[in-house]
Amino acid sequence: MLDKEKLKSLMKVKNIRQQELAIRAGISKHQISKYLQGHSQPVHEKIKKMADVLNVNASSLMLDEHETPKKSSQKLKLCFCPSCGVNLELLT
Repeated sequence: MLDKEKLKSLMKVKNIRQQELAIRAGISKHQISKYLQGHSQPVHEKIKKMADVLNVNASSLMLDEHETPKKSSQKLKLCFCPSCGVNLELLT
């Protein structure tokens, strides 16, 4: 299941807007908008395409199996280790 908050945060960190993500991933802007609003869930192939555009693993866009969706009042801050590039996620 796509974690819309992680997708939003990565798009912000990478400075990629919906339109650019849509074009580069070959997904309609309308569909990207539905994913970001939580109205629709992409198939794994589309998650992989979005992850490729954002230069991350597809698993970094997905909810962990035991994770519940985060409330909108919580913000996800993504940090990247400068030496190994591992995603470090912090709730603020």
